[in-house]
Amino acid sequence: MYGVFPIVDKGEAPIAPTGDYMPYWMAFYYSPKQEAWYGLHGLIWWYDDDGNKEYEPESNIGVRRSGGCIRMLVEDAKYIYDIFEKGDLVLIHE
Repeated sequence: MYGVFPIVDKGEAPIAPTGDYMPYWMAFYYSPKQEAWYGLHGLIWWYDDDGNKEYEPESNIGVRRSGGCIRMLVEDAKYIYDIFEKGDLVLIHE
């Protein structure tokens, strides 16, 4: 899905349906077919059995890992999160 979309919601570390955390989440499109939001966010993380924060590998960037999210390095996601507000437009392209 490509086009220009407004940022409709933001969250610093909301929890995905999988139970993982999505740092610097910015939602831009709701898919009725998938009943889920598409968004931008940093590499997901979770707590391991010892309570340590574990991040998915950087090799997941650019690889389809979900139904529609765009993953970024956490520092890149934070940079975008800090400058974009709800209602700002993002261009999603190939």
